[in-house]
Amino acid sequence: MGELAASGGYYISMGACSLVATPFTFTGSIGVIFGKPNLKGLYDKLGITRQSLQRGKRASISNEYRYLSEDEKKFLYGHLERIYNDFVAKVAQSRKMSVEAAEAVSKGRLWIGIQAKDNGLVDVEGGLIDAISLAKIKAGIPQNEEPEIIYFPKKKKLMEFFIELAEISSHSQTETFLEQIDNYFNLFETGEPLMLYPVIVSIK
Repeated sequence: MGELAASGGYYISMGACSLVATPFTFTGSIGVIFGKPNLKGLYDKLGITRQSLQRGKRASISNEYRYLSEDEKKFLYGHLERIYNDFVAKVAQSRKMSVEAAEAVSKGRLWIGIQAKDNGLVDVEGGLIDAISLAKIKAGIPQNEEPEIIYFPKKKKLMEFFIELAEISSHSQTETFLEQIDNYFNLFETGEPLMLYPVIVSIK
């Protein structure tokens, strides 16, 4: 772990056979957070009117133009609680501790590396060199042998970035990426809704 491996960072890390963290790595933060803004007041001040059509009991649960109903709050709290309990259970399983012990160091709290080791959330206090040395032991590589180290994500040159953009699959084989962008912008005409589906549907 580098400077920060918390919440989702810890979630994907804890499946490793050994966890290495620096003394000041921010880690843990075993929890789940959710927020839904209500922008109706802002829209009203700006003179923006928002209309939505829905099909289904909670289809508009993420609608930012209104408050959540009591039923929606109860549904979301239950959903978040299930995600949190699953997170804690996975921590207990991967760190070989009881669910109660995992819960005691969870609840969204953030730990530095020294504390995380004391709490059983990481195995080794160290840096990249220590992690490489430990990986050699796990892989059966002699300590005096220098393995190839590949860094991710690979840095790309500016031209490589533009080439990748141009290679994004288009809606038709003859339509270029820039033509797609131009076609999308043409849909934003004066007085038209400023929201579109992520795809263009053509009915023939």
